[in-house]
Amino acid sequence: MSPSLIASKAVSMALLFPGNMLLLLALSCILLWRGHHRIGTGILVATLLCVFVLSLPVVSHKLLRALEYQPALTPTALDQGAAKNAQAIVVLAGGILRGQPEYGGINTTADSSLLRIRYGAYLHRHTGLPILVSGGVPINGESSGQTMANDLNEFFDTPVRWVEGKSENTAENAQFSWDMLHAEGIHTILLVTSASHMRRSVSSYKRVGFTVIPAPTGYQGPPLDNMLKYLPKLDALHESNTALHEWLGMLWYDLTLGKGRN
Repeated sequence: MSPSLIASKAVSMALLFPGNMLLLLALSCILLWRGHHRIGTGILVATLLCVFVLSLPVVSHKLLRALEYQPALTPTALDQGAAKNAQAIVVLAGGILRGQPEYGGINTTADSSLLRIRYGAYLHRHTGLPILVSGGVPINGESSGQTMANDLNEFFDTPVRWVEGKSENTAENAQFSWDMLHAEGIHTILLVTSASHMRRSVSSYKRVGFTVIPAPTGYQGPPLDNMLKYLPKLDALHESNTALHEWLGMLWYDLTLGKGRN
């Protein structure tokens, strides 16, 4: 794990849950202890109120839906328009489970990664296009990209032509994918990632030179249409955190890398 990745994780911890709330609670305690009761109490109340609001399913759903701007790529759309010009499928890594005993102690895909490789396998069977999987940060000596390739082959009977296993973030996913595919004359891709991650991913891949056809998966379903959507849930807080992570990531990329190409 590189120093830059450690630094970015530390910053994320401070800005996202639970780090940001813990820091604010610590600050409020220090202020109260030092006798600044009005400011300390204000920060404490605001912190608890933020946790409450962001843990409401009705709020977390709206935050994620604001990111899921890209409509699904339907089977009909694959045969029409720009989608038929794609030359390859690129699948981005998400969560990886380390050393799973039920599979003999190997690493395997989890959560968003599993959704992405499943959709990548579906697109491969529908189009016949070759697949590149992209994801680094080795676990037990194996990159997340290699874990995805293993699962695609083992569980979905789907071959992977390229494995990009050096990247540590979405911007590097894009750059290293370009380095591999541009050398083979490939510049138009079906890009597979979670619907909430698609906005930042498209921007990153366009920035390095790709023509991108978004192929999002894992859309967030609406909360139950009853009073339960107004009651706090831990899952909703996690979803709000995912949305905040994406907005902060897009802001950081715009500040440090510039806007993506159109």
